[in-house]
Amino acid sequence: MTLRATGTPAASNETERRKALVIIDMSVEQVAGIRYRKKNVIHTIRQLATASFFDLVIDSHLWMGPNDVSSLKQLYPGGQMDTEEARLIPELQGVFSRPSTEAPASSAPRTMFVRKYNYSSFAPPSILNETLQSHRITDVYLCGINTDYCVYATSLDAFYNNYNAFVVEEGVSSFNGAAGHKQGLEQIDKFGCATVVSVEDIVGNRGS
Repeated sequence: MTLRATGTPAASNETERRKALVIIDMSVEQVAGIRYRKKNVIHTIRQLATASFFDLVIDSHLWMGPNDVSSLKQLYPGGQMDTEEARLIPELQGVFSRPSTEAPASSAPRTMFVRKYNYSSFAPPSILNETLQSHRITDVYLCGINTDYCVYATSLDAFYNNYNAFVVEEGVSSFNGAAGHKQGLEQIDKFGCATVVSVEDIVGNRGS
């Protein structure tokens, strides 16, 4: 039997559920390595990020300073703060152009950036979990890259922190191509840490 760690309690009914979309590693330097379904993934993320379905939309990508401690620095030299390569891709910047402290339009979700330091967007010193808790989020939907690395790792931590976790199949990809994408989804299914869903499952007839 697998036990969940203490975290945000899963909601018991639909009226209590609050939903967040977490967009993982869609930076210029990381997206440049994606060939498999890149355009479709970007389109899907734009569609979901502007959907009224979500209470919160979070951009989570590497943005590390010289004094930040991360084991990932030894494997990946990118993600350096204040570099153009580490910024969110231009296709998605418009979604996050409004400051997080500004009250959003009634039909648009609140948007914000949360720095990422390791494979999982939850890994310390990230404040992702605290941010989700402060917004009373119960359901976490994941998009971005890579399905077999950071998306998978983040889905595990979302599960451990007791969120209802979902991975949007059309909204994730891998620099390892179709094989890596498939492997990531298989791992997520194997461990049961998240439910793989489609855009239609989310927005249905709501539109975007």
